[in-house]
Amino acid sequence: MTTFIIFITAVIGGFAESQGYVHASKVWLKGQFVWPEAMKSFLGFAIGTVMLFLAIKFLNDLKIFSAELQTIIWFTTTMLGIAFISGRFFSWPLAEKVVSLFVIISIGWLLIRVGK
Repeated sequence: MTTFIIFITAVIGGFAESQGYVHASKVWLKGQFVWPEAMKSFLGFAIGTVMLFLAIKFLNDLKIFSAELQTIIWFTTTMLGIAFISGRFFSWPLAEKVVSLFVIISIGWLLIRVGK
């Protein structure tokens, strides 16, 4: 059950963080600060941070204290969220999709090998 909670908090948090990044990229439009985009970005990062803290609590329950492992999990979900939310992933050429698959596999490798 703890693993499931970690998965859910990581997915929700990664989605929220990806929203933060997507909206942060839009806070300046023609030299003008865009408050609605800034607030959406802030909300995404705030929700993402809360989910990160919850995920870390449950990771610690599983005796996973490695900041590297926690970061790898977090950035993987955030990067996937950005790729899918932006919709750009679906227009990537096949080579980039294959490379992204290898990146995810490589991150998984790191999780297994160094995530103690």
